[in-house]
Amino acid sequence: MDEIRHDAGVMAAVSGRVFLGLFLRVGILVGLFGGVGGLLALNSELTRASVSLPMSASIELFFLGLPEVLFHLLPLCAVVALIWTGAVLRESQTWMGMRLVGLGGRALWLSVVGFSALVGLGVGLLALESGERERAQRELLLREAHAIPWQAVQLGGVELHAMSGGLDDLSDVRVTSVSPPMHGAAETAVVEPKSGSLLLKNGVLVRESDPPMTIHFDTFSLELPNVSSGNPGVLKSSLEDRKRWSWPVMSVFLCVMVWPLSLQGRVAASLGSWLALWGLVRVCDHLLPVVGLPVAALLPPALLGMATLATWMRWEEA
Repeated sequence: MDEIRHDAGVMAAVSGRVFLGLFLRVGILVGLFGGVGGLLALNSELTRASVSLPMSASIELFFLGLPEVLFHLLPLCAVVALIWTGAVLRESQTWMGMRLVGLGGRALWLSVVGFSALVGLGVGLLALESGERERAQRELLLREAHAIPWQAVQLGGVELHAMSGGLDDLSDVRVTSVSPPMHGAAETAVVEPKSGSLLLKNGVLVRESDPPMTIHFDTFSLELPNVSSGNPGVLKSSLEDRKRWSWPVMSVFLCVMVWPLSLQGRVAASLGSWLALWGLVRVCDHLLPVVGLPVAALLPPALLGMATLATWMRWEEA
């Protein structure tokens, strides 16, 4: 009886060390890749919009965009942490001792499941946080951004060239709209984020129709798709919302599936599982109009769950 208790105590200690190692390694990876990813996302956002920001606003925009970056990076960081921990464990005296008494990676299932659950919880919290911060990020960009003189500013389907001013007060503006197709100029332009529209004052627009129609105006309002909360593309938006809640579940399945692969030294298969999941999600995005919303949202987690179960059932301890 004392020997059984001793063995149970030893395995509990080993499980605790494995869990702590996973937790610390994923923290290191998130800190490293999250900072780099956040800076790249900030640069991409400013380049795409072709605007400049004050330093304080740039820092605020970086931290507002960080939850979205980490939402996408955390599952990958967790996979790398599992591969790293598995490699370290396989080379340790602890692993040799476990193998001598007939134990293997299955004996550490509690650590892996606990770690996977924490990763899923983290992804879920980031999904909540990134949704709230996305609106604040958009409002900050519209409030603080300044146009680079005569460089194109992209706002939904509208392209602006302005001499000066922030997005809440542009002056000497040239406008090109994709939908409706028109171009023209105005003395001033103001972006209204709440209504998702561009308010032009004192100018002229030429609608590209047959024959072309010229509009002289004191005030003219253009809707900005992707700036207002009332976007078209409701189906696509609904899928993105559902994916934000399926990713925590998929993250748990992914981590549980990678653990046996990491202990077998199958690094390519471990990383390939993450890539395959992303590929499947993108294929479902593309086939959304064909397969419908329920299939596109539920197929990736369902297939990943079955793959995880199959991996554990076929796992032969080496």
